[in-house]
Amino acid sequence: MYSATTQMGYLRRLGSTLDEIEQLLATGQVEKANNILGRPFRVAAEVIHGAKLGRTLGFPTANMNLPPSIQLLPGIYAVMFTDGAGREARGGVASFGRRPTVTENGTLLLETFVFDFSADLYGQVCTVEFVKFLRPEMKFESIEALTDQMQLDESDARTFLATWRNSNRTVLNVNAEECFVEI
Repeated sequence: MYSATTQMGYLRRLGSTLDEIEQLLATGQVEKANNILGRPFRVAAEVIHGAKLGRTLGFPTANMNLPPSIQLLPGIYAVMFTDGAGREARGGVASFGRRPTVTENGTLLLETFVFDFSADLYGQVCTVEFVKFLRPEMKFESIEALTDQMQLDESDARTFLATWRNSNRTVLNVNAEECFVEI
């Protein structure tokens, strides 16, 4: 059994607003969706083993499979990441997509590089909050070109999150029972 925590239960209560939020997420307009929700859109899933390519490139990632019901535009996002122990959320940069530079027609995967963090997360159910869409998924000519872009993405995410954390955020508390979806 695969499970993922989302706010879909809450969204269903919003009625027609659900369609608007899903459309915003599917088109990369995460900040607008977050404004409607009153907090960042988030998912929680178990961290799984991957090919470990990110580690060799200097960007170790926490990999998660998301259920097909998550209609998120493939691309790169500035995120907040909380490990399975629920410790303080840390900034990161996440790639959601099929990894076209390294695989042909890969399955959708969420890969999150957590800033200034190193721990064994395999098997933990961790949470990723999507704060800002940075760019669409792209296929690069080489691993070196991909790595160069990953460094730029990290810098962009760090810069944005530093400003975002210092701004006044509205946090909507939602009962966890309303946010649990089993697939």
